[in-house]
Amino acid sequence: MKKDIQSIGDRLRGFRLERGYSQEFVASKLKLTQQAYAAIEKNPENSSLKRLYSVCEILEVDIAILLGIVDIENTINTSVQALNNFQKSCLLTTQLTLNINDINKLSDLEHLLQMMKKLLIKNESLMRSID
Repeated sequence: MKKDIQSIGDRLRGFRLERGYSQEFVASKLKLTQQAYAAIEKNPENSSLKRLYSVCEILEVDIAILLGIVDIENTINTSVQALNNFQKSCLLTTQLTLNINDINKLSDLEHLLQMMKKLLIKNESLMRSID
């Protein structure tokens, strides 16, 4: 059990350092001394869940990840997969939009071609009438 508790402290320290925060900074946000915050990282089992939640808010990390309830690597992999799926969806949407635009352009070209044919027929009629 002590190993799990210590790993929570290690995770707290890791998240704090990843963000470039000092113990003094986090302590000031919690309205604690640096020594009191250091004790939280060293012995998180002595802290209330409410206090740990407050630390998580400052570190912008989900408390479930801190407590090891949610595996961060699994969460990252799931997020990356969701992002990849979103990108594929955007690409398909873009391709569909381009295809619709191409169809619209084709329709416009057909219309233009029909108008040119009509003008050509009128021009030919006019030329015959002059002869």
